[in-house]
Amino acid sequence: PSSTFTSTPTASATATPTQTVTPSAVPTFTPTPPLQPITASNINQLKEISQLGEGKINRLDWWPDDQTLAVTTYAGIYLYDANTFQQIKYIEPPDKFTLFNVALSPDGHTVASAEQNDIHLWDTNTSQVTQVLDGHPNEVNTLAFSPDNLYLASGGYQRPVQLWDLRSGEVILTFQGRSAYLDFSPDGKFLVSAGVDRPYDDYGRVWEVSNGELISTFPNTYNYYKPWFQISSDEKLIYSEWDEGIHVRDIHTGEIINTLLLESNPTINFSGHDGKILIGGNPIQIWDSETNKISVLHENVYGGGYLMVSPDGSKLVSGLGTLFVWDLEQGQELTSLSGFSELTSAEFSLDSKRLAITRPTSILGLDSGTQNLDKFCGPEALGFSNDGSRFSATFSERDEDGIWKKYISLFDTSTCEEVLRFDGEIETEISSPIFSPDGSLFALAHGDSWKGEGKWKIDVWNTRDGKLNFSLTHPRFYSMVFSPDGSYLVVGGSKTIRFINPRTGEIEFEDFQTSPIRELRFTQDGSLLVSAGYSDIQTWNTNTFEKSFSFPYGVKNLDGIDISTDGTMLALMHTPYPARFLRVWNLLTGESIFQTEGDFHNWGKAKFNQDGTLLVTTGLSSKGIQIWDINTGDLLWSYERYPTVYDHDFLNFSPDGKLLTFVGGDGTVRVFAACDQECPVLQTFP
Repeated sequence: PSSTFTSTPTASATATPTQTVTPSAVPTFTPTPPLQPITASNINQLKEISQLGEGKINRLDWWPDDQTLAVTTYAGIYLYDANTFQQIKYIEPPDKFTLFNVALSPDGHTVASAEQNDIHLWDTNTSQVTQVLDGHPNEVNTLAFSPDNLYLASGGYQRPVQLWDLRSGEVILTFQGRSAYLDFSPDGKFLVSAGVDRPYDDYGRVWEVSNGELISTFPNTYNYYKPWFQISSDEKLIYSEWDEGIHVRDIHTGEIINTLLLESNPTINFSGHDGKILIGGNPIQIWDSETNKISVLHENVYGGGYLMVSPDGSKLVSGLGTLFVWDLEQGQELTSLSGFSELTSAEFSLDSKRLAITRPTSILGLDSGTQNLDKFCGPEALGFSNDGSRFSATFSERDEDGIWKKYISLFDTSTCEEVLRFDGEIETEISSPIFSPDGSLFALAHGDSWKGEGKWKIDVWNTRDGKLNFSLTHPRFYSMVFSPDGSYLVVGGSKTIRFINPRTGEIEFEDFQTSPIRELRFTQDGSLLVSAGYSDIQTWNTNTFEKSFSFPYGVKNLDGIDISTDGTMLALMHTPYPARFLRVWNLLTGESIFQTEGDFHNWGKAKFNQDGTLLVTTGLSSKGIQIWDINTGDLLWSYERYPTVYDHDFLNFSPDGKLLTFVGGDGTVRVFAACDQECPVLQTFP
């Protein structure tokens, strides 16, 4: 097999949860001048001051020297010494590139990354673009270099697959087929395409590179996870499918040579040093497809997500958010490489002194313009109390019958220790984990969409003792919020809105709507509630439960609404196809303040700053973030370093208006501040 070894994840192994994590040391920091609130007058001084997190892992490779591990994330490429596993280099992608779809050349000199229909080739030493391949008919979702570095294959969920000659920059062959994954055989003679789900494409395909001839096909199955596949040196195709185990096929005929049926879909990989197939789990197993024997790699070695053996066969790298490095001879963990979790949220505390980042949890101290990393916690946080002192997190344990059950606990953010476990188990799907304003109650919606209407539960616990206050079923849950004074818990669902007493569970008011309630927002004084549905947006007087205004613009395609701090303005991103609008309304009179039409994509968000003079949005032309002047409607500033912002409601000004954060499409959190001279620097964690 080729010395360049690539691993692709298909599923993660289940790990035993850890309830207490030793906090990491607090790094030193240098004080900087106090920050000023972000305003229209200093908007031109707005700068990115930090990237938090390393980005979600996209692929692993051994560098051509066999002495370097390359970890490619959506944010860049990190190189580690294969003996010490110390980071030796970070390769930053060219401006505006996110490495969603990327390939590394076998000689280690070139990276190919796709942005929509365009393919950029850039140098790993300089990060400079050396060549642009334009002309792929549809969006590119997968790339693969030939072993001799002379050709590049490109494909996507829409036809076709193309083969480029990198010497001329021209397409020399076109193959008819859709592809989520492409790979060459070790000798470069064959190109394999696979991974697009039925019914969009029924077959994976094998082509001969020299003439474009279709050699064989093999069936695709519906697969939420993209299948893993690789071609062995003796021209066998080895691949996994979500519900059909691992198959070994003859590359020329497509016929199945051998199959290993599995109860679930683990991570697998082809072990280049001995030709065996690794199966992720605890412990990791080896399947010899020639003899059909399964053996344990080592009783102490476990892992899932990615599996990759070093070229000399002495080490194994496994994991997903954290990569574990194992000594295969001794069966011991040598080290771990952390920080590769996909970050999904960033929330400020009310006093603007802490920023809570989840997956996994990290608590970042923000103090008068100086920043330092306070704690790194293992549990994955769901929600934080308003004072930032506690966070909720899920974990799983086996019951007496060996069945995994899911629970909720509270953790102390200063120690990362579990302080309270809530009564009862929860369903697999979780939504809207929220604390009451005073932190005395915790509410959670959980259920199973496959069970149909009325199967979602709304549970409210007392945070002092973990006892369940009450539990209600709710038809097809969508959103939930506490009123600012904690007197109501408002729940929106499939054509229903309910005002619930959070202490007793009594439904104080219920109204039936014409469409599902997607979002709920209170004004800061709690006098008005805004409910956003598919067909319209309504405001409610919370004293009388009467409707105040109705805006005939729904959020079927966009769920981006926000209310200004003083409760006078409503921002809405609305897409009545084909037109797409950003609108700001007077919430008290129903009059329009300003609107602008643009190419806003379907995951747009809108957030006011603390004094309501600025509005930050995501999604204009599907790129980055934008800041608008509320008084004039002018676009003041835009940031297009990355082409998309995450589909989460985590685009925020800090309450004091001095910082701006968003969760990027690369799985990192970006932090901005207005600095005329020296900017503070936040530490990258963990």
